[in-house]
Amino acid sequence: MKIVLLSGGSGKRLWPLSTEQQSKQFLPLLTNESGQKWTMLQRTLSHLARLSLENDTVIATSGQYKDVIREQLNISCPCIAEPERRDTFPAIALSAAYLHSEMHVPRDEIVIVLPVDGGAEPAFYDRLPLLARAMHEAPDRNIGLIGARPDHPSDQYGYILPAAGTGSFLPVRDFSEKPDRLTAQRLIADGALWNCGVFAMRVGYLLDKLAERGYPARYEDLLASYAALPARSIDYEILERESHIGCLPFDGFWTDLGNWGSVARCMDKPFYGEGFMDVSSVDSHVINELPIPVIVNDTSGVIVIAGQEGILVSSKRGAPAIKPLLEGLKETAASREAPIRVHRQWIDSRSADTHGSQTNRLDLPKGAAADTLAASQVTVWTVIRGHGRVIQDDRIVPLDIGQTHTCLAPGRFVADQDAALIEVVIFRDAKRPAEELHA
Repeated sequence: MKIVLLSGGSGKRLWPLSTEQQSKQFLPLLTNESGQKWTMLQRTLSHLARLSLENDTVIATSGQYKDVIREQLNISCPCIAEPERRDTFPAIALSAAYLHSEMHVPRDEIVIVLPVDGGAEPAFYDRLPLLARAMHEAPDRNIGLIGARPDHPSDQYGYILPAAGTGSFLPVRDFSEKPDRLTAQRLIADGALWNCGVFAMRVGYLLDKLAERGYPARYEDLLASYAALPARSIDYEILERESHIGCLPFDGFWTDLGNWGSVARCMDKPFYGEGFMDVSSVDSHVINELPIPVIVNDTSGVIVIAGQEGILVSSKRGAPAIKPLLEGLKETAASREAPIRVHRQWIDSRSADTHGSQTNRLDLPKGAAADTLAASQVTVWTVIRGHGRVIQDDRIVPLDIGQTHTCLAPGRFVADQDAALIEVVIFRDAKRPAEELHA
């Protein structure tokens, strides 16, 4: 068998420590048996090495992560780099094409897809060879899964509903994707298992799925047409459409390290970094990467994460739900950019009976912002160099060289590259405040 280790995700739910540049699987959040810090990637590879599977493993990842993978691993695993991030189906399909075209793996070989962010005891990884053997012994099954026995009704996991059967490799009759807690409780009573995100398939099966969709099976050809592949997960693109599926149950500890609540379950102590947490703060965890202290007092069941990108304070139960908040943060980030090093140079001033006007030149380096003056009634910006965007309320208006925008309400211009503007300001009063003219 071969292992495809999925290690290309960005880990948004582990913000603020997990970022596009340093994703969650490369963060030293875990502790090994020797008390040393290690990453999800290092821990998963250690489990595979214990089973002598490291030489049968390839890593599917984003191209930007290839160097950090080589730095963190003591063993050499082929890295299959996606040209762009397009979810798990394209990544797995590209890996299958690589195995067949470049490593000459036969079509009937079993490939097991394993996510890098699983948190489980060693016995879970012992199931991988058993899953491959079960697939060999059941040629009518096109996909094999591992399902963990739930220890609580979670609304964060998908559920596998096995059908009645004999033996350990049970047929699957249905799935339920992240049900509410009451439904999860009912599913567990009916014998449902957590879907651990582990998929066993034959190489030829994956190549045939590509052919059915009109895509090439040769690695170099698929790589060249990668942008045309549907940006969908393996669950939605293949799993939901397949009826010949088997499931191998697992009765030990398993969790998905996809949010801070689940990471906390694997932490060896409740507080890392500068600060203090009092004894009345039960079941709370803190990771502080900042040089200033964090103090947690009389607050239970929370997670506090402080890093260079920001600070997160959340209940553990609410930790999985921060992704929409991050999207909102991304949308409004531009409006909070500081107007750094903006040079506003006076050009001309005129006064009328009821209004005054002033013409300025604004020079803004990339990333800087200029706000309308508080006393202005109308502000007209004309771009004479570079480009940027005007932000007013919830509207964002791109502005290129030669274009003009009139602000009848407070607004902000953000320079997307070094830019210069001619600003004409009409004030409510001809006797405008002098301190604003050269702000």
